[in-house]
Amino acid sequence: VSAVESYKVYDLSAYAVYEKGWQNHFAQWCAVGSDRPYHYLGSGKFFVRFGDALANSMAGLIEQQ
Repeated sequence: VSAVESYKVYDLSAYAVYEKGWQNHFAQWCAVGSDRPYHYLGSGKFFVRFGDALANSMAGLIEQQ
């Protein structure tokens, strides 16, 4: 079993746009996110990073067999 910490790959640039008011910066928001923080802001950058972290974790588990 392995755990991957999502906070290490969180998209802080998308969160910055969300915090300054995504409604007032809609074009910029559409380029970096699409959802609320509890859904990782819908950030493609986050999901690519997190998927990579999961794959690396799985590779580590396979090597241990």
